[in-house]
Amino acid sequence: MIQQVRARFNGQWVLLTYDKASGTWQGEFTPSATSFTQPHGAYSIEVEAVNSSGAIVTATGEDREDLRLFVNERQPPRLVLVSPAEGYVTVNRPEIVVYGEDEPGGSGVDIASLEVWLDGQSVSGAVWQPVQGGYRVAYTPDQPLSEGPHTLEFRIADQDKNTAMLRLRYTVDTLPPALFLKEPRYRSVVDTPSILVSGTATDPTQPVTLRAEVNGVLRAQATALPPFGTFSWDIPLEVGANTIQVTAADGVGWESLARLFVIRLVTDRTQGDVDALASLLQKPVDRWTPEERSAFLTARERGGYNYTDLNRVVLAVEHLNSKFGGYGYDGGYVPVEPQPGRTQWQPEDYPEPAKMEAFLDNLRRLKGLVPIRVPLPETMEGLTFQRANDIEAVLVALDRYSPYMENSFRAGEIHAGET
Repeated sequence: MIQQVRARFNGQWVLLTYDKASGTWQGEFTPSATSFTQPHGAYSIEVEAVNSSGAIVTATGEDREDLRLFVNERQPPRLVLVSPAEGYVTVNRPEIVVYGEDEPGGSGVDIASLEVWLDGQSVSGAVWQPVQGGYRVAYTPDQPLSEGPHTLEFRIADQDKNTAMLRLRYTVDTLPPALFLKEPRYRSVVDTPSILVSGTATDPTQPVTLRAEVNGVLRAQATALPPFGTFSWDIPLEVGANTIQVTAADGVGWESLARLFVIRLVTDRTQGDVDALASLLQKPVDRWTPEERSAFLTARERGGYNYTDLNRVVLAVEHLNSKFGGYGYDGGYVPVEPQPGRTQWQPEDYPEPAKMEAFLDNLRRLKGLVPIRVPLPETMEGLTFQRANDIEAVLVALDRYSPYMENSFRAGEIHAGET
């Protein structure tokens, strides 16, 4: 008669008790890890039975399959993203790298179970290599991904069939925003303190950040929202040359640029401007207040006529002559040199009558291209504020013909004044 039965598991003996209902000897022990790595994939149980006469009989799982304990783990492996981080990617065939790893003592990653799904479709082409604790898995799409959002899933199981899944979301952005300026389409010589700059900035993946700079100084900024991406600013202008740069940038740093060149002229001088300058000049300079010194800069520009005015007009004449030349018109511009080899006027340059006559001739030839009623002064001698206004008003009026010249040039039609 059997007096005692005990079982050894992982080196520990457990005394079994007899269950009359089932006619079996029973005991409990708790495995600490999966049996997948054990011989035969199971723990070998050693059983020892002793009868009433003291005889001992033993058996093990090496000899009997019914003494083999199969233990499966319940913890799935882990999938860990290595690179790139979720979000925007600036290439359309990004390499996505993940680690598949199992816990210490686990059954280990079954690399044959690896699945990769792109936008809901199973794909092939993933490559892997063993690393400590698991595998390094890399996947690069066979074909370039379209602009916009995409979903990538990695699935992998351990040897005990516990499955892990990692879902990643990326937005492909490989293109800069599309930037189009609607206004100003033709105008480039104006006499207004500001100019309307409008257009659209669109990107297939995200809103667009816009900024406008005038001569390197930030003057406006906005966010253009899809789907239309419209924007409109009233951009302040400096007297003279204004280089306006509009920059459209998306969230990953792609940028599109558009540049405008606008010349602001002065056509609204008044007698008050002349009187203000005269009043300041009657007072010794060393007795001017800081406010008067600041006011002098404006008064000099509007109440007098000096080298800055000449240079501004020369700049506009050269610009318009080149602009009209692009439409097939020739203004016959002849550079005037204040000093040999130099076309920019300096404070020390004396406006000799012959040079001022050549200065006016350039204006007359350019004015003759189109019918403009604004008169030019006969001479620069004794120039009044009104005649100074007229000089620059002629140039503003010439630029207003830009749309008509553009259209006639493109249509191939002959218009009055064409040479």
